[in-house]
Amino acid sequence: MQDFVPSMVAALYDYLLTDGRQKRNTNGEMYELWKEACAADREIRPREIADKVGVTYAAARRAVRRYEVGRNPKPHVSGLAPKTVKSVHIMLSSAMSVAVLWKYISLNPIRSVKAPSVPRRNHSTWSPEQMMRFLEYVRHHRWYALWVLEASTGVRRSELCGAEIAAFDLTKKVVRMAATTRVIAGGKAVKGSGKSQKSRRLLALDSFTVGVLASHFQQLEKQKQDWGDAYRDHGLMFCWDDGRPIYPDTITEEFNKLVDLLQLPKIRFHDIRHTYATISLRAGVHPKIVSSRLGHATVAFTLDTYSADIEDLDRDAAEAVIGLFLPPSAKGLL
Repeated sequence: MQDFVPSMVAALYDYLLTDGRQKRNTNGEMYELWKEACAADREIRPREIADKVGVTYAAARRAVRRYEVGRNPKPHVSGLAPKTVKSVHIMLSSAMSVAVLWKYISLNPIRSVKAPSVPRRNHSTWSPEQMMRFLEYVRHHRWYALWVLEASTGVRRSELCGAEIAAFDLTKKVVRMAATTRVIAGGKAVKGSGKSQKSRRLLALDSFTVGVLASHFQQLEKQKQDWGDAYRDHGLMFCWDDGRPIYPDTITEEFNKLVDLLQLPKIRFHDIRHTYATISLRAGVHPKIVSSRLGHATVAFTLDTYSADIEDLDRDAAEAVIGLFLPPSAKGLL
């Protein structure tokens, strides 16, 4: 550990940014086969794609459905994204700080290395009208309560999958987002512990969401009775009819299908979280409250994340403040 010097850390970051992506790009391989078949005006079946790429038939079939509606994979790059490498930087810095505390090393070498800069970008979000249209369409969907809770709170997908029934108090109109989440690791859904301490938070619920969740509770009880001893009770709020946990990617795939059917702008399921944040900020909700509800580590992180999405609010603030102290003779110029 003593030999882990800043130059080695910098070299590691350079390698990760240029050649750090080791995982095989099966999605890209399937897309190339599909695209070649389309160019040759030849029908290619999911079974053929599955056999050639070495994936399951179900995975190939889902891929073809995505390509047919224009959900094509991004060009493959050999390096990791700057944001990913920055996360590695944060993790290493934390680990080395502990090593210094335990006197394994005298100085934290990570502090002498600059993390990769992450370019600021606008998020893909829906307008309130588009969100309303989506929720109206899914009113009779089996996961209606899940869609409503996501739209009204912006919680992470892993938090939805790990949300336990005991965390909800509909009388007090609150839900406690605890440490239990369900994330994808090594291609499997496993229990997680949340992204940070701020992820463990108490969220107030609006009356509409509470009403939808109350109906969902009744549906869960009916399913337990219908399945009897065969019901696999994991205590989860959102699960299959027999109590089995929902695989997180299944939620994303179902969301994508609904979006395509409605012909709404194609956004990721995670972008519903960004939509909630930007709508809240535009509605005048204090950034501290928005940050707390999203489970962000700091308010500064929230503002930095969404500043590019709400530039018009900065202009509105400039006009509003100057209007407070302009003399009457100058107000006609506004």
